[in-house]
Amino acid sequence: MARKNARVIFQRQTAVEKRRAPGGRAQPNSYLVAVFLAITCTISLCVSADDGLSVPTGQAQQKGFNSEPPYGATPQADLRQTKFWKVKPVDTVPSTRWKFVIPSRLQGHSIVLFQDILYVKTPNQIFAIDATAGKVLWPYPVYAENDPNLKIRTSPCIVSNMAYFSVSIEPGLSAMHHDFNVDYSVDHYVYALNLHNRTLLWKFKSIGPVENSPIIANGIAYFCSDYPAVAPAGVGYGQFVWLYAVNALTGDLLWRFNLVHSLGGYSPAVCDGRVYITYGKQVCSLDAKTGNKLWSCATENVKTPPIVLGDTVYIVEQGKDLLALDAKSGKEQWRMDRAVFDLACDGNTLYCAEYDKNAAGSVWRVVAVSRDNQKEIWQIRIPASPATEIKCVQIAGHMLFCVVDAWDKAVGSNEYLLAIDTRDRKIKWSFSGRGKKLSALQCAFGDGVVYLADCHENALYALQ
Repeated sequence: MARKNARVIFQRQTAVEKRRAPGGRAQPNSYLVAVFLAITCTISLCVSADDGLSVPTGQAQQKGFNSEPPYGATPQADLRQTKFWKVKPVDTVPSTRWKFVIPSRLQGHSIVLFQDILYVKTPNQIFAIDATAGKVLWPYPVYAENDPNLKIRTSPCIVSNMAYFSVSIEPGLSAMHHDFNVDYSVDHYVYALNLHNRTLLWKFKSIGPVENSPIIANGIAYFCSDYPAVAPAGVGYGQFVWLYAVNALTGDLLWRFNLVHSLGGYSPAVCDGRVYITYGKQVCSLDAKTGNKLWSCATENVKTPPIVLGDTVYIVEQGKDLLALDAKSGKEQWRMDRAVFDLACDGNTLYCAEYDKNAAGSVWRVVAVSRDNQKEIWQIRIPASPATEIKCVQIAGHMLFCVVDAWDKAVGSNEYLLAIDTRDRKIKWSFSGRGKKLSALQCAFGDGVVYLADCHENALYALQ
């Protein structure tokens, strides 16, 4: 194809030169120019297919599919796991642009924003919703494959008109709890859906359930299988829990790495040709192309993905320490005793959701820490209830957003979204849906808009 295109350009260039040249003949230098252009075109066309991956029919090639996306593009392209959105934030009390009730049940990790379209996960469908108008564009039912037990586990990762998500075929309760001869290795898949025509491009069978969304980098899909809720007797953890790397366009297995002595891994971070993964009491670095282990480090109670910025990997040992490791060697750079439970970073500052273990009662706060010198910049306490917990922190522009669970014995769980301006360190606004149940990581951010899901009411909100 490259040679044919080059030949056409050569012929057109020669024809033009003949018309311009006296007597209808092209000058020798003109021929050389045409040849140079043809060779240049051929080389550029060949280089564009740098890894041999081709785009399916009807799918537009988009920049970023075979390369690492820019920092802060969207969390779907946040391969460093920073939870930072480089957008214009909502920094004043918002109004509701629209509200839409999903005709199905919302679950945790449900919504994703990509190019002005919200992709919403329910147990057996993915909805595409116009983010501007709040109208359904289309639904994709996974039960179209004629299996009513097929359930969607993760929100989709959207890259270049492709959606990647995991599903499981869940047997009935009697089989789950009594039949230990069930072959769980055939029950769990990762799907690749072509969003242009909503056809399934491929599905990959994993040995255990995939509980966290795949990460796509340089044409490779990375994801971890978990240990199943009920497994055959006598089967150890190491036979189920793997980090997989598969070709993002074909679904072919490239390599897999056994997460030994673990109940499962989180979505990895991918940066500079390396994959960083936390699992159990370990964090390790692998070669992104081969899966060869480069280094590993023992940790304690890690329940969040690693954050990778510059030459540093940041690890949260939940409720205990914030740990910084050298990205190339895995050696510890520094450690802070801060009782951190979640972490986000905007490039210069680390924002820690932490529990004040020295205070009386349930006291949670957000602390800003400098990446340069590890010194505390500021902190703000979260308004307390009898029991308060910060579920997660995310950053959109200069605004820090926390999903807070304020539990009360009389009322129950009341999760709400809290917006803090990092410039003046003040709480600007909060929002709680009518259902009083916002699930962690249920926010998506556009320019001047916050999208969130009320999992109790099964409703989506657009706030601006």
